[in-house]
Amino acid sequence: MKRGQDQRVFVAPGLGFAQIAPQREAVLADAYQRELWCLYVLGAGHGQGVGRGLIRAALDGSDKPFTACVFRANERACGFYLTLGAEILTPRTERVGEAPIPEHVMGWSRAAVARLL
Repeated sequence: MKRGQDQRVFVAPGLGFAQIAPQREAVLADAYQRELWCLYVLGAGHGQGVGRGLIRAALDGSDKPFTACVFRANERACGFYLTLGAEILTPRTERVGEAPIPEHVMGWSRAAVARLL
């Protein structure tokens, strides 16, 4: 684990990492205090519990609700998050340069987080 300015990074060596931090979106901050900024798991870790383990480590025993943004086209990630108890809060479109990137803002309620722990 690495810490810095309330951001925490958890690493599964050779398999992936997760980063969690305080919520960046002001409109979500009251209901969802934290945001999973990224979760990356290499193919060798898929289906092995690595992603779930990284999220659990990032939650650090706290049942505070959190969100994650995921590319809508990333069906594997969307399905994974839904399986872990997330719900789609809202669609949105980010821009990278001129390219529109459709995303889902997904959220875990306190009850969903408690089931993850």
